[in-house]
Amino acid sequence: MRNIFLFLLSRLREREEHVHSDEILTVPNVITGIGFLGVGVYLWLLFESALWTLPLIHVGVLLTDALDGIAADLLKQHSKFGRAFDPVRDRFHAGAVILTIALLGADPVVIAALLCAGTAESLIMLLGISGRIGKPTSLGKARAVIYGIAGFGTLVELCWAGEFFGLRTYVVIMATASVLAAIQYFAARKPRKS
Repeated sequence: MRNIFLFLLSRLREREEHVHSDEILTVPNVITGIGFLGVGVYLWLLFESALWTLPLIHVGVLLTDALDGIAADLLKQHSKFGRAFDPVRDRFHAGAVILTIALLGADPVVIAALLCAGTAESLIMLLGISGRIGKPTSLGKARAVIYGIAGFGTLVELCWAGEFFGLRTYVVIMATASVLAAIQYFAARKPRKS
């Protein structure tokens, strides 16, 4: 148990430099692809009004986010493609949660926070697609954990409880995490290749 804890803690620190291969078809990238499919299923179920399933799909996509990184470390299958592909999946997932909140629980404070979060997540996605994000940061990983927990709480309220006890709080926390991560990623972005 101690070894598992130390391994997970080392992933948060992300001090080890990984060699990123040109491989595309790797176990971590397949897991990330399953996460993309999960986001697609999530959106389909949202528009089919099968709202009760959304918190469960959210957790499934979160698991793919955790497992692809663990698989890359354990199997030593870090790839250039995966480095760009993973953050895009994360942004699509965040966008799906933001869309759900906008459609089901919007008020002016929530809309303002969602606009901030959406803008920040879009910036991170563009940096990821352009290959300008350096190694993952602790703040970026903390943002993912915050989105996972606050997003789950929000979806439970919207899809299962039908009451909004902490919706504004959840959304403001998510937006703050997105903006802080975007600022850090933008400040530490790699120079544009010429």
